[in-house]
Amino acid sequence: ENYDYAISLKEGLDVVTAYHGRGEVWYKKGEYDKAILDFSKAIRNDEKSEKNYVSRGNAWCKRGEYENAIKDYKAAMHVAPEDPLGYSQLAWLLATCAEDQYRDGKQAVELAIKACELSKWNDAGSMNSLAASYAEVGDFERAENYQKMCILELDRKINKYDYTIRLKRYFARKPFRGEKVDREKQKKIEVPSNRFSEFLKTLEQ
Repeated sequence: ENYDYAISLKEGLDVVTAYHGRGEVWYKKGEYDKAILDFSKAIRNDEKSEKNYVSRGNAWCKRGEYENAIKDYKAAMHVAPEDPLGYSQLAWLLATCAEDQYRDGKQAVELAIKACELSKWNDAGSMNSLAASYAEVGDFERAENYQKMCILELDRKINKYDYTIRLKRYFARKPFRGEKVDREKQKKIEVPSNRFSEFLKTLEQ
């Protein structure tokens, strides 16, 4: 898609879609700093779209900036309380983060169950998060069951390798851990603020 052309247009849906689309391209290429900047521009043009916050949260995770990721996932939950994506992604972070201080298995289970309820128990991503959450609290029987359900719900086009590797870990009574990131190697990013982000800060006080 011609993202640059869409971005050159006036503010509106095309601009938001273009910034988000280009951000996803940067993310897949491993250019997480550029992805964050594009997702931030998408948010500035549409502060109430949860997918932009979730995508930026995912990119923050790849840089090891988990506090920023948590804020974005919570923002997604706030703007779209009936959408499971924000709940599922925050549960995944709290269950699998490589840094101990960010993990909270009990809260992860609660969030993942909420995501599954909102998705009517037919979303593979939500069940994947629930399985990891149960593994984090040591309930490996449930972790195995939900990981199996997750694999069954996956689209046929999706490679199931990573999902089956996690299932094997749960069989071995081992929780899943994300990859540790060296934050000192990450260059600082100046993210433009927006009215909604300022509002969220008041909720944290």
